[in-house]
Amino acid sequence: MWKRLIAVSAAASLGLTSAATANDNDAFRELGMFGEWAPDCRLPSGPTNQHIVFASSENGGVTSLTRIGIKEFSGTIHAVKMISDTRVGWRATVNGTITDVIIERDGSRYRGLESVRSDGKALIKNGYMVEQSWGSPWLEKCSRAPDATASAQFMLDAYRDCSGKDRDRAIVGCTELIRVQPRSPFAYNFRARAYGAAGERDKAVADATEAIRIDPQYADAYNNRAWVYLEAVQLTPGLADIQRALELAPENPAAIDTRAHIYEALGRRAEAISDYKRVLTLIPETHPQGQPTRDALKRLGASIP
Repeated sequence: MWKRLIAVSAAASLGLTSAATANDNDAFRELGMFGEWAPDCRLPSGPTNQHIVFASSENGGVTSLTRIGIKEFSGTIHAVKMISDTRVGWRATVNGTITDVIIERDGSRYRGLESVRSDGKALIKNGYMVEQSWGSPWLEKCSRAPDATASAQFMLDAYRDCSGKDRDRAIVGCTELIRVQPRSPFAYNFRARAYGAAGERDKAVADATEAIRIDPQYADAYNNRAWVYLEAVQLTPGLADIQRALELAPENPAAIDTRAHIYEALGRRAEAISDYKRVLTLIPETHPQGQPTRDALKRLGASIP
């Protein structure tokens, strides 16, 4: 298993080409969007708990400040438009990058629903964050400062341990993140990966299942659970999981590799070969998974592209 168009057309694809609200500042105020937002307002900003602050500018515009741990990204918001009772669109500029955004509102919460960069690259599709392989988190409006139970440095250190390669430190770091942020699927998924590497399959399945319960769009969690099922020779649930992962992320080489292994275990040689070859088209030639994939094709008596 692995350790794992142009601006006009992009805007049109999100339905943002019609006239925007005359005053973006007024629109944001009416929508109640000014202020600070986070997945968990009790906690400071961190890699698993970004904070976003929307504020009014002197010229009647809207500014944004995204805090992710010690990193901050300033931006501006333009062309604010009501699309429906629950959806709002705008054009964001951050570090010179222009993105057309649609958010979904649910009471006092919102999340990113669609996001397309000016070069046509989709960052969020139907609430699915393409590069991160998980669902866009719901953000709540913060009415007070974060509690003192966890510092920004603690959040960063726990994240680094949780997502690191040291299995034992990953389990400890993920457990710490879960303790302070139990509604975040990230730590459950990475602890599942660490438990799987330690051969603790029941714990791995339980954690991956919890990550999926919190975020049904978490493609990597489906992939991790599928691999554990493969190792346990539970091929039917493993195949169901990896098919769901690939519905969410059809071009993800790690998920395609997992399905290839499951097909091979099922004796579905032609489908396994097809997937292994597909993996090689999606990764650089020097990728560490390249040789194991070529070895798999040799094992199946297939030609190597």
